Amino acid sequence: MSLSTWPTSVLVSGATGFIGRPLVRALVAQGCEVGALVLPGEPVTGLDGVRRFEGDLTVAESVQAAVMAFRPRAVMHLAAVGMASARSSPVELCQVNVMGTLHLLEAVREAASVERLVCVGSSYEYGARRADDGLDPFSPYSASKVAAWAFARAAFNAWGAPVVWARPFQVYGPGQHPAALVPAAMRAACAGEDFPMTRGEQQRDFIYIDDVVGGLMAALRAPDLEGRVLDLGTGTLHRLCDV
Repeated sequence: MSLSTWPTSVLVSGATGFIGRPLVRALVAQGCEVGALVLPGEPVTGLDGVRRFEGDLTVAESVQAAVMAFRPRAVMHLAAVGMASARSSPVELCQVNVMGTLHLLEAVREAASVERLVCVGSSYEYGARRADDGLDPFSPYSASKVAAWAFARAAFNAWGAPVVWARPFQVYGPGQHPAALVPAAMRAACAGEDFPMTRGEQQRDFIYIDDVVGGLMAALRAPDLEGRVLDLGTGTLHRLCDV
């Protein structure tokens, strides 16, 4: 199935993050009523025209209350403990990335208003392999994302969860954490400073933030995507030393 028009209402978890902010702005520009699912006390500054809903992904009742209060036609799930987070112990990764996704799936099922749920995974689910070689999680973070995807896929098989799983590759652009490779290298270059790194022979598929947002917006409406995985990349590898 697909949404014949842009959904009238979209709930976004992770709305204040690197990808979440430009995604929310794109949704608002399309005329969608956007709700931001944020932790209790978390502000949504800089996101005009957005309704704020408090919810903790690790608490099922909290997530369900937020979804039931808004009853959106679509949900975009970006919130997660990231790979570089100081909080990313295996236990917390499971609590947020795996159980949080499960809680959101169950809330979507109970609300019965959601026609499309787009979950954002990670290219790290593939490990060091090519995407067509299958999954090979190499870290607690990537393992948590694979587990979350497995439960999302199981929900699609079990009760028809309208879920689409998107895996962005190496995203870069405005708003990225300053410690990430591209902004850190640019800052060093502009300052005329050395940039310590390995030989940089590792290869990555770099994709600009606006292209990722465009891919996620397409995933919201494209037909017959339920239960499928979308890889968001350019298809071209670049060595880190060439970046």
